[in-house]
Amino acid sequence: MGKILFGAGVLTGIFAAGHGLQGQDVPLAADFPEVYRVGGFDAPEWAEFSTSPRVSFDGAGRLYALDGSAGNVVVIDPLGSLVRIVGGPGEGPGEFNQPGAFVVWPDGRLAVADLGHNAYQVFGPDGEFERFVRMGSGNDMFSGVSNMRFGLRPDPAGLAVVAKGVPSRLGAFTSLIGELAGAEAADEGGVDDR
Repeated sequence: MGKILFGAGVLTGIFAAGHGLQGQDVPLAADFPEVYRVGGFDAPEWAEFSTSPRVSFDGAGRLYALDGSAGNVVVIDPLGSLVRIVGGPGEGPGEFNQPGAFVVWPDGRLAVADLGHNAYQVFGPDGEFERFVRMGSGNDMFSGVSNMRFGLRPDPAGLAVVAKGVPSRLGAFTSLIGELAGAEAADEGGVDDR
C-alpha cells in the first residue's frame, strides 16, 4: 500500500498503490513557455512599475496591473502590448489618491478601492470612469479606514464587489482613533462579506 500524505499527496499515495509505484516520487517538470514579460530594465515607460503591482485578468486574457505608487492601472493585451492606462494620481473622478485593492470583472470593468477618496472608483470596459461608490457613511478621514474592505473579489454575476470586512481588532483600533479625532463611533462587528 502506498504512503498517504496530506493534500495533493493523498492522490499520489492512492494512485501509486494501485499502479505499483509504491513510495516513489515522480518529478513534474515546470517548463512553462514565456508568453511575455512586463517590467525590467529595458521596459517601456508604461511598464516601469514603482512597486510590485497587484494584478488580475479579465475574460479576454488582458492583464490589469495596479501600481499603487504611480496611481494607475495598466492594461496589457495577451501578447504583452499596452491597451490603455486607467486613472492617474489626483483628486478628481477617475484619479487615484491612495489606491489599494482592485477587482476586474470578466467584461473588463474594474473597481479600485481608493482610500484617499473614501470610495471605490468604478470604470467601464473602455477604461472610462463611471462612478464613485462610497466606502462609508461619513466624510471624515477615518471613515474610509474603518469601513475599508479587504480581500476584494468580483461578484460572478458582474453586478457587485464582494469584500471581506475589516478584522475586528483593526476595526476597533481605527474606530478608537477616529473617535479621538472627533468622528462618530463606527458599528462594532467582525469580519464579514459584503
